[in-house]
Amino acid sequence: MSASLSFTTPSPPVTTQVASQLLATMAALTGIPSDYNIGSQIRTMAEAGGSVVEIQGVSNQAQALQAILFSGFSAFDITPNGASYATGTVQFVTGTGASPPVATQNVNIAAGTIVSTSGGVQFQTVSAVTLLQGQTSVTANVSATTSGTAGNVSANTITQILTGLTYPLYVSNATPTSGGVNAETQSQTQARFSSAIAAIGLGSPTAIANAVIGVTVSGTGETVQYSTLYEPWITASGTASGQALWELYVDNGSGTASASLISAIGNMINGVRDAGVPYTINAVEPTFCVVSVSGTMASGQNSALSAVSGLIAAAVSGYFALPFGATATQAALAGSVANSVPGYLSSLAISLFVSGSATAVSGIAVPAYGRNLLGSVAVTLAAAAT
Repeated sequence: MSASLSFTTPSPPVTTQVASQLLATMAALTGIPSDYNIGSQIRTMAEAGGSVVEIQGVSNQAQALQAILFSGFSAFDITPNGASYATGTVQFVTGTGASPPVATQNVNIAAGTIVSTSGGVQFQTVSAVTLLQGQTSVTANVSATTSGTAGNVSANTITQILTGLTYPLYVSNATPTSGGVNAETQSQTQARFSSAIAAIGLGSPTAIANAVIGVTVSGTGETVQYSTLYEPWITASGTASGQALWELYVDNGSGTASASLISAIGNMINGVRDAGVPYTINAVEPTFCVVSVSGTMASGQNSALSAVSGLIAAAVSGYFALPFGATATQAALAGSVANSVPGYLSSLAISLFVSGSATAVSGIAVPAYGRNLLGSVAVTLAAAAT
């Protein structure tokens, strides 16, 4: 004879149950006839109190289930990853032309000086710098003021100085900012937990690839967010086609992986790899995509133009969380964008390009060890005619 145990939680009381119990108690205790019909003051008050009890019961149940879930995470040493701030460099210059004038005095630029893109993404200088008299420019390290992927901006987009300076200067960023990562959602943490469980069956390609998800470089926060294991011998031909070996490709979420991250993977992988089989650990081979979005606001929606532009840019960025080997398609991208701004546009056109090409394509395929990533997105919206 055997028995099985199953976990259950009591269902929270609903509003009508609480209200009925309260009214029944009132009637039994007072013995005084009262109006308990729907719409009466007493019944309305009872239902209001019941709704509070119901919401609290649902909240308590959700917290209990969440506690159980995170207890499982902690058993595998998995905790949600926090957000990180994008960083980069900017150049403060004395002019915008090819031959800007030299500074006539030393210009001190304090740490915390705020610069911004035209879209409002702000950065602050990490340390103080000085533009020396007789020079035309000085470079400063900057960090986004808000964590997350919004701080990963394209080159030449930081163009505004918001903190007052003692000398007229201009600012620009010759290279993109990078490293901004959104705080991990519960579903993403759960995906890492699933990867850890999948890695228990050690030695298989799936187990090896899943085992390295979440490996972090100490002190930097750089983490493996995507990985795949590619076995070239399976598709190879010729005399060496039968030699077993595998290649692990990893991505920190921005289309690359530092030497430090690859080293960290090498230090932990001996416990999960198949002994005696040659292998390499490699950074992802990214294909950067360029997206152009244009459209016209629907009648009466012009006041939301700026917000809609931001929602579209976010939808494009979200679409490109594609796994290894996934094809980026214009149709799927268009669907993601359209779903992000329902009812706000009267027309919408989306073009997809491989970075460096001026020819729009319907899809961009990558090999099993490659990923499609967003290189840049341009959103141009016209106001509705009034």
